[in-house]
Amino acid sequence: ADQVAAMRKDYPARPIQPLTGGAPDLLARRDIEDAHRRGESGARGRVQAERRLLAYAHALEATRDLLRRKVEELEAAVTHQRESQRRLARTQRALDEIATAVLWLDMDLRVTYANQASCELFGICCEEFLEKSIRELDQHTAPDQLERIQAQLIQTGSVVTQSWYQHPEGRHFPIEIHAGLHHTEDGDMVFCFIEEISERLADEQQRAQAHLRAEAQAREKTELLATLSHEIRTPLTAIVSMIDLLREAPLEGAYADFVETAAEASDHILHLVERSLDFSRLESGQHEVDLEVCNPREIIERVSRMVEPQLEGRPVELSKAIDPRLPEAIEI
Repeated sequence: ADQVAAMRKDYPARPIQPLTGGAPDLLARRDIEDAHRRGESGARGRVQAERRLLAYAHALEATRDLLRRKVEELEAAVTHQRESQRRLARTQRALDEIATAVLWLDMDLRVTYANQASCELFGICCEEFLEKSIRELDQHTAPDQLERIQAQLIQTGSVVTQSWYQHPEGRHFPIEIHAGLHHTEDGDMVFCFIEEISERLADEQQRAQAHLRAEAQAREKTELLATLSHEIRTPLTAIVSMIDLLREAPLEGAYADFVETAAEASDHILHLVERSLDFSRLESGQHEVDLEVCNPREIIERVSRMVEPQLEGRPVELSKAIDPRLPEAIEI
């Protein structure tokens, strides 16, 4: 009795659920039966049996705690899985509403999801998509090139490529694929956004043709300008030569002024023609800009003499004012 009391002191009383035939229960009953067979029906046998029974009860309770934690972990995992599935379903419903074709691929480039726009673009139902690989859909890209694209995707995380697709109805059209690598808890996935670019390529081709036409027109304009400049300069050179001969003649009074004005005007026209030739050479990349020294006062005087005869008989007065600080020579 003293030993039992000491044992109960060492092992405080705890509520023990009735054993239900599990392994600890069977072991405890076997110990008690063995004790009775050996004649240990006294206090010592009862103490040992109770000790074993309490030890088995504690073991059973620890096992129950472990199982309870496992169940809680499993319930949490199931809840997380259900929440992930709900989010995935919401994402897929949203992707089904957009007009851009979207494909999800595994790392073997097999389709795991295709939205409604993908089915319409490729002419394949969503169920058939799940049985196909991107290699089957893109028969235009060579296998080695597709492997290089996949390696670049793994290295950089994203890639943009163009290809052609043969529609089941026979239509052949270009597509552009924007692929991105995404890391998830279940592994890596590839997201592809695909669009037909027939209209865009047609617009780019039209712009390129328009650019070529504009360049051709610019060349024709430059050639025409050069031709006209040459044709004008030939007779103009003769006129300038005749005026130079008149300047050497013994003219007096107003006639000498007329000849001088004509000489300056013809020189100015000849200068413009030469500048036109320079412009055509400049457009063709064959001209070098040269700096010349000129007197701005003389330029103003020549322009005034050329304009004054045109103002005779008109209610217009030509006046000029030259700042004394203006230099005698400038380089232009």
